[in-house]
Amino acid sequence: MGCTAARLLTGLGLALVLSAGCGGNDEHVVAVVNGAEVTADQFRARYQKYLSSTSNKDNIQVRKQVLENMINELLIAEDLRTRGADGDSAYRRGMELIRQQAMADGYARRITTDTMTVTPQQVEEEFRRYNARVAARYVYAPSKEGAEALRQRLMQGETFENLARETFEDPGLANNGGSLGTFGWGEMEEALEEAAYTLPPGQISEPIKLAIGFAIVRVDARTVVNPLASESDYAKVKGKLTEAIVKRTAPRLLGEHVRAIAASMDPQFDEATLADLMAAWHTLTGEEKAPHQLESAGLPQQDLRKRNVVRLRGRWWTVETLLQKLEDTKERQRRRVKSTGDLKEVILGLAAREEILERAEDLHIEREPQVAGQIEDLGGEFRLRYWAGLVQDTVGRHGWPDTLLHRFYEEHKEKHADPPMVNVAEVLVRTEQEAMQIAQEARRGSDFGKLAREHSIRLWAAKRGGELGFNTMSGFGVMGEKFFAAHPGEVIGPANVDPYWGVFKVLEHRSGRIRSFEDSRESVFSDVTEAKKREAFLGALGRLREKAEVTTYVERLANVVVQSENQ
Repeated sequence: MGCTAARLLTGLGLALVLSAGCGGNDEHVVAVVNGAEVTADQFRARYQKYLSSTSNKDNIQVRKQVLENMINELLIAEDLRTRGADGDSAYRRGMELIRQQAMADGYARRITTDTMTVTPQQVEEEFRRYNARVAARYVYAPSKEGAEALRQRLMQGETFENLARETFEDPGLANNGGSLGTFGWGEMEEALEEAAYTLPPGQISEPIKLAIGFAIVRVDARTVVNPLASESDYAKVKGKLTEAIVKRTAPRLLGEHVRAIAASMDPQFDEATLADLMAAWHTLTGEEKAPHQLESAGLPQQDLRKRNVVRLRGRWWTVETLLQKLEDTKERQRRRVKSTGDLKEVILGLAAREEILERAEDLHIEREPQVAGQIEDLGGEFRLRYWAGLVQDTVGRHGWPDTLLHRFYEEHKEKHADPPMVNVAEVLVRTEQEAMQIAQEARRGSDFGKLAREHSIRLWAAKRGGELGFNTMSGFGVMGEKFFAAHPGEVIGPANVDPYWGVFKVLEHRSGRIRSFEDSRESVFSDVTEAKKREAFLGALGRLREKAEVTTYVERLANVVVQSENQ
C-alpha cells in the first residue's frame, strides 16, 4: 500500500505500540503478522516512499509508525478475505479498475519514455529556450470557436487591449492587454510556453488549447538572457533539460498513438443519435436525476439507450453500451463533454483504451515490477477505503439522539460561530497619483459607486459599484485591521495593494455571533457522524489487533538501510 494509505491510518490516531522482539530465524524479517512476514525489503520500499513524500526525517519512531501501518494493513486485508470481499462485485470491480489503470500506464511508458530518444540537437534547442526570456500577451475564450472569433477580430485590426477587457475578469490581464509580462523557461503553462518560444514576434497564433479553454497568443519580444553561456553552463542543466523534453514529449507521443488506434477502427458515427445523446447527456450520465425531462423533449430514455451511436471495425456500440463503459470514467471527465465533438473524443478514447489493455495483456505488462508495485500500492489504498466502508456502513443511519447532538454542540460551540465581518467597496487603480485624486473626490462626497464604475480596474467589482462583499479580518489580508477599525462610510486610502493602489469605503459592519443549536443542527449532525465513524474504525481495528499474533523486531527495523532525499 502507498504512503497515502499510511498517512490515513496515522491520521486516524492509531496506537503505535510495537513488541520488541529479538527472536526469529530470518534476519531479513522485521515483523510477523498471523504467520505472514513483513520483510526488510518490503519495509525499505515503503519507508523510502514515505520519507520522499513528507518532511519527516529518518528516526526509529517514524520507522515504528510506518511498520505499524503495514501491520494494520495486513490485518485489514486478512479480515477482508475472512468477510468474503472477493465475492463482492463492487470490490472485484474496484480492484480490476486499479489493475487496468496500472497496465495502461505501463503500456504508455513502453511506447513513450521507455523507447524515447532525446537527440543532442533537441537538448541544445531546449538550452536556447532555457537561456531566453519572452514578452507575450494573450486573450482567452472557453471554446475553440470563441478563440477563432477573437483571432478573426485581431486579424481585422482590433487590439489585444480592447479584447482583453472583454475576456478577462482579472484586473491585471483585463487592463494590460492580456500581457503575460516577461517570463522564462518552465514558468508558463506548457501550451503557452511552446507558442511563446516558437511563434515569430508579432505573429498572431491559431487557437491554443489550454488546460481550461483556448488562447490566442502574440509574442512581443524574445531576448537572450546570457549571450556568453558556456559549455559548463550547458553541462550543469543538460540533465534537467533532457528530463523536461521527455516529460513534454511523452503525452504527445501517447496522444498520437491513441489517435492512430482510434483511426484504425474506421469509426462511423450516427450524427442524429450523437445530437440526441448530447441533448440528454447530463441526465443519462447521472448528473441530473430527471428522466422525465427526456420524454418531455421527445426523447424517451429507453428508446435512446437502444439506438446505435458508433460503428467500430464493423461493430456497433449502442448508447446503452457507451453508458456502461462510461461508468468507469470519472465525473470530471464526463463534465468536460460540452459538444458532439467532445463526445466523439470520449468514445474514441474509450475504444482505444480497450485495445491498449488487450495489447498490455498480450505483452504481460502486469509482470513488470513498476506495474506490479502500482497495483499493490493503489490496491492497498482501495482495500483500506472498502474496509472502512464496511465497518462504518451503518454509522448514523438511524440518526442521533437530541441529547447527544446537544452535548456535542455545547462542547464545540466555537465551531458554530459566525465571525465578525465587514463589507467594503473599492476603487483599484494603477498609480498612487490616480488613487490620491479619487480619494479626494470620495471624501468631498462624490458617489463612490460611480467612481468605481468609471475608474476601477477590478472589473467584476466595478460592475457592482466597487462592492467587494462581506469578509473576515483575515480574509481582507493586510487591510483587514484598518477596515475593522473604521466606521461605516469612512474612506480609507490611498493604500498600496501590490502592484496597484486602492481607495476603500467601509459600507457595513456585521457582528460575530454563536449560531443557535437549531441553526447549527445540520453541521452538528455531520460532526457527530464523522466522530462516530472514526470511533467505529478505530474500534474495529483495535479488535483485529487484540485477536492478532504480531511479533516485531525493533533491532532489525533500526538496522534497515534506507536512502531518501530528506536525509
